[in-house]
Amino acid sequence: MPSRHYNSPVPAETAVPVVIEVGAHRVFASSVDWPGWTRSDRDEERALSALSAAAARYLPVAEGAGEAFSGMRSHALQVVERLPGSATTDFGAPSAIATSEHEHPSPATAARLVRLLDGTWSFFDRVVASAPQTLRKGPRGGGRDRDAIVDHVLKAETAYAGKLGLRLVAPRLADSAAVGAHRQAITATLLGPAPPDGGGTRSWPVRYAIRRLAWHVLDHAWEIEDKAGRATE
Repeated sequence: MPSRHYNSPVPAETAVPVVIEVGAHRVFASSVDWPGWTRSDRDEERALSALSAAAARYLPVAEGAGEAFSGMRSHALQVVERLPGSATTDFGAPSAIATSEHEHPSPATAARLVRLLDGTWSFFDRVVASAPQTLRKGPRGGGRDRDAIVDHVLKAETAYAGKLGLRLVAPRLADSAAVGAHRQAITATLLGPAPPDGGGTRSWPVRYAIRRLAWHVLDHAWEIEDKAGRATE
């Protein structure tokens, strides 16, 4: 399916490559080169609008990783691939692996992507440190408070690590040293050599794993930010 530009007629070489994942009820738009910069909505047009709108929120993540964020120079989003979604897509998580993500990245590319993943963790930690424990609830009283969200993120990352062939135990959220070691174990694997033919015990390629990890971290960091704005102790 041919690619197209969204919101700007700029040349393809200056546009931001985006992968679209289409579920029955939800569509995800994900930047190929900026892990964590992912948004979703009911259809492709809305998902791309949400991604464009989130550029300003992603900027401090990129800056924290020492990267000049091209998404702020132009909101031209070029759809380079459309992928069929699944029940996981409709549940609320990007689950389709892009064609480009099957290729093991070069050491330089892996290092850059891991820096950005580290940037999402650093951003998440800052948001958590500044947020109240009690967060605004939904209209029916639903939703988790700050520490429950942090615990959920740590447990999810432990499950994600299993997709990389790692067997980790989720650290306690109060143990910052254990959290750091947990993250270092994940990034060491992401920066390691390509697995042998067949992938060994890995079921997620590196680029997709980084995109999924970074999306989950930022999605919940932004959730905490949004809910902390009107939180009551």
